[in-house]
Amino acid sequence: MKLVQKHIYKGTRTFELLDDAVNVHMDTPFLDKKFTVVLSILDPEPVVKGSDYAFVSVVNREPLLEMFLNKPNREEFEAFVKQVRKRVIEEDYGKPRSTSPAKSIDPANIQEAIDLLRLYMNGDDLQPFLSSLEALKQDPGSGERFDDMFRCFNELGPMQGAVLTYAPYINFLLVDDIPDSGGPG
Repeated sequence: MKLVQKHIYKGTRTFELLDDAVNVHMDTPFLDKKFTVVLSILDPEPVVKGSDYAFVSVVNREPLLEMFLNKPNREEFEAFVKQVRKRVIEEDYGKPRSTSPAKSIDPANIQEAIDLLRLYMNGDDLQPFLSSLEALKQDPGSGERFDDMFRCFNELGPMQGAVLTYAPYINFLLVDDIPDSGGPG
């Protein structure tokens, strides 16, 4: 699927939707730029600002796919955006999903995981996840706290593997098909 947009001052933007990415070609009076945006890093909810429409990064909220609103016409534009949103959501399949706490969550095990992560991984990028674990420890039956822990874990990106290595109880929290045993330990 392809969308070609033309603007009298900003030039031509071409978007080609592939299986797991969008190829972008921007041809302006002063710049000819080609790049690819992988769908798995996009937020499926676009941002509208004036006459611009953008899909932003889930990591830093920077616009990665910037389009002209309703160009070349409303029907083509909406059909393309609908397909991009659908594919972004489909690409999201690899991320752990929260099923809310269907198992017993042990605050002592959460504290042990926090301590291990602080000992082996402490860093600014880890802080939101540690804060979500602290909140879950205080209210282990809260679906909202549990969902927030999942969201923060997904935002860790490449650090997820180290978190699971140093704090194995986190794996217990993320996997929903383990019988309710209170977790390891």
